[in-house]
Amino acid sequence: RLDEAVQAYDKAIQLKPDFAEAYCNRGNALKDLGRLDEALQNYDKAIQLKPDFAEAHSNRGITLKDLGRLDEAVASCDKAIQLKPDYAEAYNNRGNALNDLGRLDGVDRDPYHRNQPEDHGDNR
Repeated sequence: RLDEAVQAYDKAIQLKPDFAEAYCNRGNALKDLGRLDEALQNYDKAIQLKPDFAEAHSNRGITLKDLGRLDEAVASCDKAIQLKPDYAEAYNNRGNALNDLGRLDGVDRDPYHRNQPEDHGDNR
């Protein structure tokens, strides 16, 4: 039914060409169909229309990761986090991209990582 969803989003965009959410949702459906380049174009359009659309930045990051464009994926997730600091999914997506980069240790140096006191196990 994803093809039907894409058609519904096409109609929504036809009726309201500046409907950023419809572009983002169409991107999600296209991604699920494996049409990653088209999905990326839709996320880019959503962001063009609504630059502060954190979800579109995060979804763009997932798609870039799936395309193997890992540094760009991290940057997209960073933008989503900058826009919406409590957006847990963007942190998760960022971690997945870092993991794929083999830089999971980068999560510890992450400027968004909340500093937690270290547990030294000796009750210091």
